[in-house]
Amino acid sequence: MFAHYSPPDLPADNEAEDWLLPDISADYPKPRFDRPTNQGMWQVGDQIHLISEPEVYALSCFVGKYTQSYVQQACSRKFPDCPPDLVSKLVEKLVGMGVLAMDSGDEKINEAGDQESPLSVGGSTAISRSPLKSGLQWIPYKHWWLKEDIWLLRNPIDRTFMFMNEEAKEAIELLETTSPAEVAQIEPQFSLLWQHLKMNSMIEGTSPSKGKRRGKFNPLQLLFFEKPLANPDRWLSRHVGKLGWLWSRTSGYLIVFGLIFSAILAASQAGKLANYGQTLWQNQGSQLLLPFIIYSLIIVALHELGHCFTLKHYARQVPQLDLKVPEVGVMFMCLMPTAYCLTTDAYFLPRVYQRAMVVGAGIIVQFLIWMGAFWLLQIAAPTSWLHTTSYLVMTAALVTVAWNMNPLAKFDGYFFLEAITGVIDLRGRSRDFYRDLLTFKPSLEPQETRWVLLAYAPFSLAYSLLVFGFLLSRLLGWSLENIPMLLLTLFLGWLIYFYFPEPKDRSV
Repeated sequence: MFAHYSPPDLPADNEAEDWLLPDISADYPKPRFDRPTNQGMWQVGDQIHLISEPEVYALSCFVGKYTQSYVQQACSRKFPDCPPDLVSKLVEKLVGMGVLAMDSGDEKINEAGDQESPLSVGGSTAISRSPLKSGLQWIPYKHWWLKEDIWLLRNPIDRTFMFMNEEAKEAIELLETTSPAEVAQIEPQFSLLWQHLKMNSMIEGTSPSKGKRRGKFNPLQLLFFEKPLANPDRWLSRHVGKLGWLWSRTSGYLIVFGLIFSAILAASQAGKLANYGQTLWQNQGSQLLLPFIIYSLIIVALHELGHCFTLKHYARQVPQLDLKVPEVGVMFMCLMPTAYCLTTDAYFLPRVYQRAMVVGAGIIVQFLIWMGAFWLLQIAAPTSWLHTTSYLVMTAALVTVAWNMNPLAKFDGYFFLEAITGVIDLRGRSRDFYRDLLTFKPSLEPQETRWVLLAYAPFSLAYSLLVFGFLLSRLLGWSLENIPMLLLTLFLGWLIYFYFPEPKDRSV
């Protein structure tokens, strides 16, 4: 949702020694502020510039009626954290962009005897030949075992990125001075690279590809879909500073010591805990199922908060990248709800351990929940509700950890494997590597990563076939046994709906 700011009320009397800011409203569009992404944008010519919210407000005051000092005061009132030199820095930026021009020569005095502004609207803006969007960022991707220089090209507005080697980076940089057709003559692989740039919204006039195969509903979509709920980034930024001690070395040592000690004690009581759990489920199984599901959902939500806060903690070390958590929501797997968050900006953190910590933070949160529930189990009376609740929470934490650590599904285990191997998009790249291998095409993958791709693809394919095959066989088996005619009717109705041609648009 984009918002525009209106200028403040006209002051009763501008300061005599200050000059008016020029009017740029007739030559340039109003800047806009995107609240979901907490990012301001302003289009100048064919370029879109990223600006802060106070700058969006200040630009709305460039209407030829307000002095520089008055606009600075208005910004400071509206934004308490506004820098004291925001407007003067903004003027310098506009001069550098060609939006404003600094008049040279003697001071000019208007008819009223006041000093005129030394600034004037530039009138024309240099248009870059580059088809790339403005604001793209090149980020080096370092890993402990990758010898080749790897780069990430990031679009911070559309939250997309591309992973590439030095050769691809040099080809893209040629677009700053060379047309795409000329680059394609120099680089034979450029046509494929150009398609990826368009798919990832790196080219002016393109938007991110959603990957939709067909507009009509497919029942397989019920196996997995997401529902975004909110943008938590501003809330996370306000509160992450209060939790900085959690990522200190002292806290790390205490957490590791506590988990090891608790695990040793739990292992010594394994038989006792297993017998208690078996008896509990046999006696109260139907009554415990709903609380167990609720505790599992709460644990997963706290797990996702661990990812979010850890990313925001390390993002403070690289403020120039403006790393964010742009979305949280509910994910449905086989119609079972669970929380999720988008932390793909963790790829842009400079250190391997930081990327691994963002992925592992959720699992650490779950282990801490397990540890707390285990110790409550030790002190609670055996017949109390606290004893039963502690056991259910402890079990739910372990079950969800085991589910999340699977590296063959796109859960934490998969992303943790990406972090420690340095292979971004492990599943897709392993698939492409086998495609090139089977079609006898040369692979562009570095030698260091090929064995990872070679090993991962067969297991990933076998796992997908096993899981989907199991789910479909159980669902079809139950449906054919209990509702065969309803299933057949629904299936035939869906076939007619899906393959029936849509009416052509006669308005064209």
